[in-house]
Amino acid sequence: MKRLMILLLLALSSTAQAQLSFYNSDAYWSNLCLQSSCIESAATDTCLVFVSNRHLHPDSLRFVDEYVDTAGLKYFFLQKNAGKWYVYQAPSLQDAMHLLPEKRDIVVYAEGMGKIFTTNNK
Repeated sequence: MKRLMILLLLALSSTAQAQLSFYNSDAYWSNLCLQSSCIESAATDTCLVFVSNRHLHPDSLRFVDEYVDTAGLKYFFLQKNAGKWYVYQAPSLQDAMHLLPEKRDIVVYAEGMGKIFTTNNK
């Protein structure tokens, strides 16, 4: 029984690591497109507002890294279209929230605990 529990724990830990690797792969990051300017309003209801304290590297495929930037928060509006997430940086949380479709319910979700940018926007 003890041996079975150890095997089960090992299997679960390797599955969790494989999932994290997938979300941090170049293939997954290529589904996120950082845009140079913000849009006027949401053209779809498949969107979200994302707040991050990670460093921003606009010229990189992995434009948000895994290290905390203590200089301040960054606000993003994400819009999904044809399987790709289009990411727009907004100057403030209020500006990002104004891009959401009007008169729609919203869900508030907060996460930390070492997650990376790509694992929070699925």
